[in-house]
Amino acid sequence: MSNHSEPMLGAIIPNNAVVGRDAIHIAVCPVIAGEDLKSGNIIALDNGGNVAHLSTISNKAIGIVDPYLGDVVINKSERFWCFLFPRTIISLRHVWEHPDFPSEVIPELSLETKKSQDWMNKYSEELGFSVEKILSRTTDWIKKGETWSEGDTFEMKELPDEFWTHYEILTGIKVSKDKKENFFRCSC
Repeated sequence: MSNHSEPMLGAIIPNNAVVGRDAIHIAVCPVIAGEDLKSGNIIALDNGGNVAHLSTISNKAIGIVDPYLGDVVINKSERFWCFLFPRTIISLRHVWEHPDFPSEVIPELSLETKKSQDWMNKYSEELGFSVEKILSRTTDWIKKGETWSEGDTFEMKELPDEFWTHYEILTGIKVSKDKKENFFRCSC
């Protein structure tokens, strides 16, 4: 839960809360239906974060099927927007342009960051999960103590020592020594 004092998405607005109209940003990503789905279904992702399935106890819900589709059924293999749950993304950057403002110059990534991105991309291919999912599940471990289980996928798998260095560089999150351990679990 959030420690914000104002009402947030994903929570009931208390009757005594003083709130007015607002506008929000919601993280979305295009995904492929792994089965027939309906607007608002709670879904989990697999296949490196590309394929959506109905969420079950055995997989981690990440968001919902585009709630604005109404009664439309998304057939297996069709693409749609997944609306991620509030407060689950680990970084966000908005960039906009307007003719009356000069274009923003985006700083080039440091060599250190590029090396960490390359390392994490290679590691994600070896592990079979997207970089985003790996970073998200790692953050769940650090902040909530949640281990990561994917059936027998992690049987005999250990995190490489250099993983933590690259995680810290990519996320800006400093990890305490007591959390720098293998949080993979085998449910076999």
